[in-house]
Amino acid sequence: MFPSSASRKVTARIQPPEVNAIPAQPFGGGGRILRRGVLWLLLLAAVSGRPQAQSRQPAPAAAHQEVQIDLGATAKPFSFIVYGDMRFTDPKNTWDTDPARRVALVQRIARERPNFLVITGDLVLRGERFSDWDVFDQETRPLRQAGIPVFPVLGNHDLVGSVELAQQNYFRRFPALNSRRWYSLRYGNCYFLMVDSNSSVEPESPQRVWLASELDHLPPGTDYVFVVAHHPSYTQSTQPHGAGHAARGSERGLGLFLESRQKKLTQHLFELSGHVHNYERYQNGGVTYIVTAGGGAVPYAVTRGPNDFYREAGPTYHYCRFTIDHHRLKFEMIRMVGEARSAKWVARDSFEMK
Repeated sequence: MFPSSASRKVTARIQPPEVNAIPAQPFGGGGRILRRGVLWLLLLAAVSGRPQAQSRQPAPAAAHQEVQIDLGATAKPFSFIVYGDMRFTDPKNTWDTDPARRVALVQRIARERPNFLVITGDLVLRGERFSDWDVFDQETRPLRQAGIPVFPVLGNHDLVGSVELAQQNYFRRFPALNSRRWYSLRYGNCYFLMVDSNSSVEPESPQRVWLASELDHLPPGTDYVFVVAHHPSYTQSTQPHGAGHAARGSERGLGLFLESRQKKLTQHLFELSGHVHNYERYQNGGVTYIVTAGGGAVPYAVTRGPNDFYREAGPTYHYCRFTIDHHRLKFEMIRMVGEARSAKWVARDSFEMK
């Protein structure tokens, strides 16, 4: 269990205990929670009288308050890992997820000991189900034992069923988020805008207003900005029989918004997403788009086109590693090759920038 230096009381109600359920094992953020309260109150006042786009999932009022988690940066160089779509659930369920690969990926990441871990959503199969979160607690124990802070965004599966119960389950594991469904995170010269793509990101929505303000007021010393969301703005996946995902208008709109902002920024923008159970990498309008959703969920087919920097066919169970050395960034996609018990871990895509 991680200690958290954020001492604020978590306002999410504690769920009633389930028979045979184990206590939730929270991940501590290890950072300071800071507020830009005056700025955010002004922004709320500016949009309070305007009609707001309907969220795909209802968001609590607390989600409309900006919170920044500042992890500091004592390590140079430092590394962080990004991946998603594990769908933790009963290990007997091999239809929705591969439990052996899911566990192998967690154990591999724990051995790497990155400075922190970012998850692109769909942590569990059904967010309301206590037993799925029990499996999450059990199978992610190596991450807690290694002292790795974990920062997720919400996926659609994390909200399946009763949204109220699902949110309680989620926020109990991540008290540093202070019940916010979107938030910002800083580590050294990297800034993360953690988006809830289950809620509206349309123009004039509270989340878009927050996102625009964050991009307008990046902290000094920022070199790289990572917008993390579950649903991708770009994907070559289709949706045959539900086994895939085609980017919707709101998701494409978010990408166009980021590309318009990239023209005004000296910092490099990334969008890191999940949902499509594979790996993809694109660049458009100066923005780097990475879909990393190979954490264990049943693979989705992707038609590789000339604009995808990654061309290998088939399932891609993997994680993504970023290494930052002052102003230089190195990226590697580490793919699991072979069966889980005897897997080899091979870098199958990489790039550098500075």
